[in-house]
Amino acid sequence: MKRIVTLILTITICLSLLFCNALSESEPTQPNDSDDIVTSESDNLMTCGDYQYIVLDDGTAEIVKYNGSDKEIVVPSTLNGVPVTVIGHKAFIRKWFRTVVLPDGLREIGDLAFCWCSFNEDIQIPSSVQRIGIRAFCATPMRRVVLPEGLTELGYGAFMYCSELYEVVLPDSLTKIPSAAFLSCHSLAEIKFSDSLTEIDDCAFCNCQSLTQVQLPDGLKRIGLEAFEHCEALTSINLPDGIEQVDGNPFAMCPALTEISLSENHPYLELSNGVLISKPDQRLLCYPASCDETVYAVPDTIREIAADAFRGNESLEKVLIPDSVTTIGEAAFSICYTLKEVRLPDALQDIPAALFSECESLSVINIPSGLKSIGMDAFLACKSLTEITLPVGITELPQTIFYACSSLTKVTLPEGLRTIAIHNFYGCDNLTSINLPASVQFIEDDEFRMYDSELGENVVIPGLTITVTQGTYAEQYCQEQGIPYVYAE
Repeated sequence: MKRIVTLILTITICLSLLFCNALSESEPTQPNDSDDIVTSESDNLMTCGDYQYIVLDDGTAEIVKYNGSDKEIVVPSTLNGVPVTVIGHKAFIRKWFRTVVLPDGLREIGDLAFCWCSFNEDIQIPSSVQRIGIRAFCATPMRRVVLPEGLTELGYGAFMYCSELYEVVLPDSLTKIPSAAFLSCHSLAEIKFSDSLTEIDDCAFCNCQSLTQVQLPDGLKRIGLEAFEHCEALTSINLPDGIEQVDGNPFAMCPALTEISLSENHPYLELSNGVLISKPDQRLLCYPASCDETVYAVPDTIREIAADAFRGNESLEKVLIPDSVTTIGEAAFSICYTLKEVRLPDALQDIPAALFSECESLSVINIPSGLKSIGMDAFLACKSLTEITLPVGITELPQTIFYACSSLTKVTLPEGLRTIAIHNFYGCDNLTSINLPASVQFIEDDEFRMYDSELGENVVIPGLTITVTQGTYAEQYCQEQGIPYVYAE
């Protein structure tokens, strides 16, 4: 059960880091029926048989909608004599076919064109295609994909959630694999990279659980955050000398990864006792999930810890971070279930989002006195934390920072704090003592509550008493929410 919850959280975080819009849902949501309605702002919309289309500026046709019910589809090369060059946005979305044949001369397969379609045989992509759009084949039963020479643009999530896809062949013409392109392609066991590939974007192969080995091309220059996250079977990967940018940990949650290979004189990267480090900025990129040490002292040469750097390690119990570190990336220690103790550097001013999310054993941590901000989910589900004191300088608490910290009994909040967003203390079932400074101007409704399974509803945390200043917003809030309170001395 823990692995299922973790996987859902992994994919959710991965996608939320990519885009905060409708195209970055944590699960591939089926479109509404209203998505099938074709509208046009002009009289350009035409019909030919079961197809609606428009004529583009270059005199060719874009298929806007297929309205038929045939199960064996041969998409026409012309409509009313006009050559078909584009399959448009959502043109075939959520259809079931036995076979689909695309015409030669097709230049573009648009956004969501075949999303949620089902078919018995793979769609062969014509050699003329130059662009495949955003989520074009999302959640389809594609099994083997050979992308054509001449393809120059592959859209975000183009083949995401294609769970039966087992092989991908990339053309020399494609230089970039975009974000989430093959996310959650669980059967993907083989990728044939082209020598011209220069960039693998964020979460491109996240949760491809059948990948065992990856041979990256020599010309690769950039690997994005979480590019191969949660590839549970991945055992080895090479990092060629051409790499000059790694945005964060590309290999978080890869418990079988025991071999990261790179040249001894790699110009950008180095390995120190198995830990991957960026040389130019002395940034710790990847502490592999397979490392079995229980205590780790970050070298005092390190200036930054990257996003996801330790994410998913299940052996670490204690981490010491030197004062040379001034920045730590999001989710750097998340899902480290055995982590009990962390020493944060005094110079740290920001605790980023999800930094210790799901570190359920974490019980000892210092909060630097100069801290200025804490991100959402920073201590989410840290079930062993019992007390926390936040320093002066914290002016707001974004949502769900201490959500489900079930052992938390006492919280001390600083004067100067102005807002407390939703569910920061929801599920802190044993919280008995917290103060609300006079400076607080807004607290989300139902903040200090938990779910009572017997009543089947949310109730005020039993045993909680809040300390307030008389005549303040905090006192009024407690009165309105029915929460016991006392006045500060």
